[in-house]
Amino acid sequence: TLSRSGIIVSDPASLLKAEGDKFCSVWGNGAGDNVCGNELLDHSPILEPEDIRAFSKKYRPASAVSLDGFHCRHFCLLSDPALRAMALWFAVMEATGAIPTQLSWVLLALLAKPTGGFRPIGIFPSWYRVWGRCRRFEAQRWELQHAREYWAAGANRGAGDAVWRLAFKAEVGAKRGQVSATIFWDLRTCYEHIDLKLLWEKCKQHTFPSCIARLAIQAYSCARFLTLGGIVD
Repeated sequence: TLSRSGIIVSDPASLLKAEGDKFCSVWGNGAGDNVCGNELLDHSPILEPEDIRAFSKKYRPASAVSLDGFHCRHFCLLSDPALRAMALWFAVMEATGAIPTQLSWVLLALLAKPTGGFRPIGIFPSWYRVWGRCRRFEAQRWELQHAREYWAAGANRGAGDAVWRLAFKAEVGAKRGQVSATIFWDLRTCYEHIDLKLLWEKCKQHTFPSCIARLAIQAYSCARFLTLGGIVD
């Protein structure tokens, strides 16, 4: 980028390299590792063509497209035999936890933060996003069965709900002579520091659908490509 005086004030390629070096130091540990094993698992019920087609249509036309070049809505244009083949492909990946090499990557768009620096936003291949939308109801069913009042995430919930509940309990406790404390803990690059092996163990411990958890963890272990200003690294 040039200033009005013709001086280079920013270089997307240099910024991209600097951000890549920074995030590689975080992602280097465990990236590409198979932390879930190769055991064959029971896959979820095989999807019907109309299911994949319906979930594909839920994506907005303006939704982002990743490196594969396919929009998530493109799958609703496929024939029933093609969608049946796709459903079987999903089932095989769920059972084996294996993602084809051609699709083992995620594009990370670097969005500028108001406070400076960049926030990486992952844009997965279209197949993964459609598969995730198709299996979303299973994750939501597990979430309802394991609801916790202190969780801020979830349907019809927000941070204010969890804070209000805890504040109310603290006030009631004070009237009863009890003591409470509030701790503000800001997690820096939270998702980048998740221990995927520990996450897999917790998913099994708390009976989250294993075939879904493993495939999702494998997807988050894929190769990453950064993009900034139209440049991909």
